[in-house]
Amino acid sequence: MMKPKHLEPDSHIGDCHAKEFYVPLDTQSSEIFIDESGSKASRSDFFVLGMIKSRDTGLLARHIRGIREKHRFWDEFHFSEATQGSKAAYFAACELLGISDVRISAYVFDKSISNPFAHRTTWRTQADCAARLVRGNINMGEIVSVYLDIVTTPNWFSIAENVKQQVNDKIGKLAVVSALDLDSKSSDLLQMADLVAGAVAYYRRTWSGQHPDSPDRSNNTKARIMRRLMRCFDLNDFEDVRTGNGKVNIQTAGRRKDAVDLQFER
Repeated sequence: MMKPKHLEPDSHIGDCHAKEFYVPLDTQSSEIFIDESGSKASRSDFFVLGMIKSRDTGLLARHIRGIREKHRFWDEFHFSEATQGSKAAYFAACELLGISDVRISAYVFDKSISNPFAHRTTWRTQADCAARLVRGNINMGEIVSVYLDIVTTPNWFSIAENVKQQVNDKIGKLAVVSALDLDSKSSDLLQMADLVAGAVAYYRRTWSGQHPDSPDRSNNTKARIMRRLMRCFDLNDFEDVRTGNGKVNIQTAGRRKDAVDLQFER
């Protein structure tokens, strides 16, 4: 096992001749939150990584807290656990995302086309997929912090740290300045990423015949939440799309020649 590296003191600290370094005030900076729907063990044909990217993250988090207070909803926002009783809070969350400075994105794996878990460990696969999703959603010159829902890994491996290294190495400069694995119960923003992942996965599973009703006709709670999220982002479906306003970015691995590298807008 590798020994932790210790930071050595910088001999230039306090040296008035040292070159000053700073990040310009007009540099774009964002926070990215990633959660998943489906897993290697899941019987579903679909595995979806959902993402939200936010610029005014502190304010967005406060507004989500306001939704909780208004609707007296204190449970975790988790698409698969949405009920008739919690529907109003989920609707409000969808509408908030739609009017906020937020991009939603999803990286979809249809296992009948491309199975990312074949012959690979779950945690290594999820790190690689998350790195591609992040890389494809960073604008030129932008710096980001990345937060991911915790996935079980060996104690020497951090998905967040691996994603940070992969993205920065591929881009060739510092784009991800920090990354952290978090329990989604501790973060409303990760729960919003789950909402995106769950809605996209529900749509894909329904049209593939894994749910009995078509998503545009079903009146169950999950279908209604899915349709509300679509409408809030001016979408008719959750098929692959990259909207001109930069608010939505969805791609299915294996459907295009460059899908292996997830070539979203850079």
